[in-house]
Amino acid sequence: EEELVSDCTVSDATKGSWVNLVNPDPDELSLINILTEIPTDVLKTALDMEERSHVELEDNYIFVVINIPAIRGNDMYDTVPLGIFLTPDF
Repeated sequence: EEELVSDCTVSDATKGSWVNLVNPDPDELSLINILTEIPTDVLKTALDMEERSHVELEDNYIFVVINIPAIRGNDMYDTVPLGIFLTPDF
């Protein structure tokens, strides 16, 4: 039976892959730029901790930013942005 979910590196990503990046390095951003044709400066926008919730509709991608809760201590939380890019292939 074919495995539907597996971990891989950015360089192993194929069409239909969900690519999850946390604190990507410049090489990973460059690979994502090559794979998706999303401009690197737009990819870097997703890393901005002050980014507000919004949706951008472009020709080859949709960029969604939502704020999600992050626990900061006992009974305390803050929100942090979560950026999601949707493309025809990824």
